[in-house]
Amino acid sequence: MRGAAPYIYNPCVSPDRFSPHPTPHNPHPTTHTPQPTTHTPHPTPHTPRPYYL
Repeated sequence: MRGAAPYIYNPCVSPDRFSPHPTPHNPHPTTHTPQPTTHTPHPTPHTPRPYYL
C-alpha cells in the first residue's frame, strides 16, 4: 500500500504545490480609478445687503 497515495502530505515539500488551484493574487486588478472631483463649490452668490433702517 506504500506509494498508493503520492499526494499525501510531505513536510519536505511546500504544501503550496498540493493546492489544486492556487488562488491568483489579483484575479482582476482594480481598474476603477477615482474620478477627479469636478464638482467645484459654487461661489456664494449671497452678498450681505446693507441694513436700511
